[in-house]
Amino acid sequence: MKYLLLGLLLVAAPVSAQDRVSTSIFLGGAIADDVTTFHNMRGGFPEYDPLYHLTRAQPVGTLLSLAATDAVTLWLAHRYQASHPRLVRVVLFSLGGIRLGDAIHNTHGWNIYANRPIFIPSH
Repeated sequence: MKYLLLGLLLVAAPVSAQDRVSTSIFLGGAIADDVTTFHNMRGGFPEYDPLYHLTRAQPVGTLLSLAATDAVTLWLAHRYQASHPRLVRVVLFSLGGIRLGDAIHNTHGWNIYANRPIFIPSH
């Protein structure tokens, strides 16, 4: 887990000083969502996100997929920062809020899935 956090911080390191706040908001929400998703999956609750359909039964695979998505998001933000700085800031703030909402749902809303069967792919 600590290597995941270190990797995400290294990807975010090249961001300019004025955009560290939006990057920090995104990273905070993303890491909170990743950690709560991982703990819920280890506890037996499935991940219903269609993007991670192939890794539903494996918490580590889902965590790595989430981290890779976060790293690509930060890379794209850094790439387009020079040409569209306001847009990148708005997108990072928005995604950070969405991911923080997902983390809150993971910690408080998980009981709505308690009666659903866990889907394990046959492949």
